[in-house]
Amino acid sequence: MSKKTSKAEAEFLWVPGQGADADAINRMKYYFLRPTRPMGEAWFMGGEREMYHDLMGDLNKLSIDYLQEMFGTIGTGTSSFGPFEEWNDWFHYCWGS
Repeated sequence: MSKKTSKAEAEFLWVPGQGADADAINRMKYYFLRPTRPMGEAWFMGGEREMYHDLMGDLNKLSIDYLQEMFGTIGTGTSSFGPFEEWNDWFHYCWGS
């Protein structure tokens, strides 16, 4: 079996230390828009689920610790409870921002 690749895929070369490809990031921004609701935590015990409301603002103003917590929620939540649509949406949006 052969896999057909697009011109962009054929020309892609990962070079450590140079960061993400600007064209790839722009495609992600085009296809993965900001979700309309905040993302919720994965692990909660009680009547109310904590929501990551700060994600609705400027992501560039968020601390690395906050973003690591949010991405940790996506990873542990997905591996424990399955792929919630909100976690997928926020992962794609934040990765491309």
